[in-house]
Amino acid sequence: MLMMRKVLFLCCKVDCFYRGSAFPAASVAPEEKCLWDRSKKLAICGDFCVSPNVEGAIDSGLAAALKLRDNVSSL
Repeated sequence: MLMMRKVLFLCCKVDCFYRGSAFPAASVAPEEKCLWDRSKKLAICGDFCVSPNVEGAIDSGLAAALKLRDNVSSL
């Protein structure tokens, strides 16, 4: 039982750290909100595509999901 508690504790532990050089100077896809390769049906999303914050990551993820939905359903 003690070992199980240790495993649960280790799985739930979250480390936060500051990545100063991880913030992009400019957005890479401000209009489309994600990077999309139609031939490979590959969407790349993240906060670096829109703006370096949580809202930018959410907007980019939603845009990528919509691109995939629209293109995969047309197969």
